[in-house]
Order: sequence, then C-alpha cells, then structure tokens
Amino acid sequence: MTIPNHLKLGIRTEIRAFLKLAIPLASAQVAQLTTGFADTVMMGHLGNEILAAGALASITFFSIMIATSGIVMGVVSALSHARPIFWIVTIATGFNIMGSYVLGFGVWGFPRLELAGLALASTFRWWGMFGALIIYLSVNEHFKDYQFFSHLHRLNFSPANYGKI
Repeated sequence: MTIPNHLKLGIRTEIRAFLKLAIPLASAQVAQLTTGFADTVMMGHLGNEILAAGALASITFFSIMIATSGIVMGVVSALSHARPIFWIVTIATGFNIMGSYVLGFGVWGFPRLELAGLALASTFRWWGMFGALIIYLSVNEHFKDYQFFSHLHRLNFSPANYGKI
C-alpha cells in the first residue's frame, strides 16, 4: 500500500511542527534535571543532615514548581513559542548552578550559607525565569493581542474582597 504524496507532506509537516515544540521543551526539562542533580551533589558535599533537609525542602518546592511551571510552559508552548522557554531555562540553570556553588560554599568573598545559599540561588533562578518570561511576553509582538498585563491595576487584595470571585 502506498501513501499518496499529499498525505506524506502533511505527515512531514506535522512531524516538523511536533519536533519544533518537543525538542526545546525536552531540552528545558533536561536543564531542570541538571539543576536538581547539581544541587543534590552540592548538598551531599555539605553533609548528610543538609542533604536530608534539602530533600524535604525540595519535595515541597517541587510540588509548587511543577504546577506553576507546567501552566506557564503549557501556555507558551501551545502558542508555538517553545524556543524562548528553552533559552530562559538553560541560562537560568547555568546561573543557578554557579549561584549554588558560590552561595552554598562561600567562594569569591561570599559567605558560606550552605543549604540556605542553595535555596537562595534557586529562588533567584525562579524569579529570574519569571521575570524573563514576563519581559518576553511584554515585548513580543505575537502576544500583544492577548493583553496579559492590561488589567493588573484592577487587582484588589483588600480583606473585604476575600472569598469573592
């Protein structure tokens, strides 16, 4: 049985579109895993108690992170913009590993903060990725129509509004 040429082209187009999204997102996941691996190795060098405490903290943080990053990556990748996610995560991973080393072990004149230093570097990483994504969404012409940030001034966090939808 032969597949007609117009169907072959359709399949090739779909495969290319799939790989255009899948490769950057899979690479971003590898970068995420690299950060976790590097942090675990550094915690192990700081001692067993720190490794155990770091594992407990990581489980809590990972639960929050998986929900939020999944939403962000899903929204942006659904709009066919996986490559910026890849670069944001990859660059942030490099900064996180360097920051964890510098702050965790106290090199280059920084204080030795041990587990707190590793956590601080990870926190900077997450906020940095969030900021980079906000900047990307704000300056990219493709996202202008979505007006993500046009109604932020209307948010009201006063106690009188708690419980209202």
